[in-house]
Amino acid sequence: MNHTDLDGKISELDGQINGFSLSKKDGAFWKASWALVREIGGSFKDVRYPSRYDKDAAFARFQEIVKEMKEQREQHAKQFETRSDSSQELKSRIFAMAKSAWPHADGFEDFAMIVTGMMVLKVAAQMFAEVVTTLIGLRSADPREQEKNRLMGLSRNMKAAWDTFTSRKDELLPRDKAECFKILQGTQAELDKAWAEFKEEGKANYERREFGFEIKRQKKRDLILAMHALLRAADEKDAGKEASGIMDAWKHVGFCGRDHEDELWGEFKSAMDEFWQRRKQGAKSRLRERLKNQEAFYEKLKGAIEHDECVLEDKREKLSNVFDGGRADEIRSHLETVIASLEAKIESKKDKLSEVDASIDAIRGKLRDMD
Repeated sequence: MNHTDLDGKISELDGQINGFSLSKKDGAFWKASWALVREIGGSFKDVRYPSRYDKDAAFARFQEIVKEMKEQREQHAKQFETRSDSSQELKSRIFAMAKSAWPHADGFEDFAMIVTGMMVLKVAAQMFAEVVTTLIGLRSADPREQEKNRLMGLSRNMKAAWDTFTSRKDELLPRDKAECFKILQGTQAELDKAWAEFKEEGKANYERREFGFEIKRQKKRDLILAMHALLRAADEKDAGKEASGIMDAWKHVGFCGRDHEDELWGEFKSAMDEFWQRRKQGAKSRLRERLKNQEAFYEKLKGAIEHDECVLEDKREKLSNVFDGGRADEIRSHLETVIASLEAKIESKKDKLSEVDASIDAIRGKLRDMD
C-alpha cells in the first residue's frame, strides 16, 4: 500500500463516520468501522510519504477522525440505552395487549416464556399490570352468544395489538420487535383456533338442529296429508273434532326451521281453511234444507188451522140451530164436545205454529251469521 492508498482509506473512514446519522449506525457499522481503524493504524508503520510533514498531517487527520468516532460511539451507546428503555416499555404494552386477546383462561405466561425465553421475566411486572379494556358485547343467556361476544371482544383487542405493533414497530429494538411479533403471531394463532372450534361447534349444532327440524318437517308434511284426506269427509259428524285434533298435533310439533316453517304453515292453513269452508257450506246446505222443510211445514200447519177454524165455525153454526126436540140435548152435547175438541186442537196447532215460526227465524239468523 502506498501513501495515496492510505489517504484514500482515511477518507473512506471519514466518510463513514460523518456520512450517516447516528440513528442509522448499528452494531455492524461500528464493527466495520473499527476494523478499518485497525487497518489504517497498522499501515502507518510501513507506508512512506513524500515528507515527514505529510505523514504527520495524515496521522493527525486520522487521530481526529478516531476521536470523533469514539465520541459518536459513546453518544450512540447513551441513545441506545434510552431507546432500549423505551423499547422495553412498548414491548410490555404490546405483550399486555396480546394477553388481553389470549382466548384461554390461563397459559399465556407459559406461552410467552416459550416464545421469548428469560426475556419475559424483565417485563413481567409491567406486562401483567397493564390494563387493556375488553369491550363487552350484548348480554345474552345463550352460552353460544356469550362465547361469540367474548371472542369478538378478544378479536378487537387482538386488532388493537397488531395496530400498535404495526404503527410503532420502528420504536422497538430488533430483538424486542422479533419477540413482539412472535407473541402476537402465537396469540393470533390461538385466537384463530378458538374461532375455528367455535365455528365447528356451531356447525355441529346446526347439523343436529337441522336433523331435528327435518323430523318435525316430516311430521308436519304428514299432518298436511291427513288434513287433505279429511277434506273428503268434511261434512261428517265427527270430522270437526278430528280436524281440531290435527291442529293440536301441529302445534305440538313446534317450530321446524325458518326456511320451511312459513311454507309448510301456508300449505296446512290452506287445507284447514278449505276444510272449515266445506264444513260451513255443508252446514249451510243443511240449514237451508231445514228452513225449506220448516217453511213448508209452517204453510201446511197454517192451512190446517184455517181448515179447522172453518170446521169449528160450521160446528158452532150447527149448534146455534139446534132446537128443542127428542134428540136435541144429545145433538147439542155432541156438538159442544166436538167444538171443544176443535178449539183445543186449533190452539195446539197455533202454539206449534209459533214454535215453527221461531225456528224459522232462528235458522235464518244462523244463515245470516254464516254469510
